[in-house]
Amino acid sequence: MADFVGQQKIKDSLMPLIETAKRSGKPMDHLLLEAPTGFGKATLAEAIGAELGCSVTWMSGRTDEYPADWVPKLVGLKAGDVLVVDEIHLMRQDIEDILYRAAGQFVVTWEIGQGRGTKEAELALERFTLIGLTSRLSALSARMRERFGASYRLQAYDLRAMSLFVVRFARELEVPMTPEGV
Repeated sequence: MADFVGQQKIKDSLMPLIETAKRSGKPMDHLLLEAPTGFGKATLAEAIGAELGCSVTWMSGRTDEYPADWVPKLVGLKAGDVLVVDEIHLMRQDIEDILYRAAGQFVVTWEIGQGRGTKEAELALERFTLIGLTSRLSALSARMRERFGASYRLQAYDLRAMSLFVVRFARELEVPMTPEGV
């Protein structure tokens, strides 16, 4: 989090949550990060995962995946892992239903077989942290919003933060930069 530029109020609010999760050995409560594209939601989600010292699995609400594509990802999460769903507001209803139950009850239903012989098996999931990323909060269903213990709206970067980005990228690219150039 120290390397994440900007959003100081959000970082100040998140750090006690992260520290509590680390000390207790329990996952953080689910988080919702809202902002227009390019405001750093994905970078912040990665920083949270790094602070927690856990694996981060990425899914997208934009995909044309089937519900069955989500089940192995959910079952594969280990205790304390972070699942980030980018553009969570774009999920189809059937996928939202799976994620809603997984994030609330930590179970997922898996259909075995086809046709008349189809049976359902309920699989217990490890407790994980869901981080939803959205650029359109109003498009996210109210019941899904209820799953998040905390919600943050990222703000536009100020001049100081943008200057830090320029300096950092100039160093990474080994491009000389003067204060006037910044």
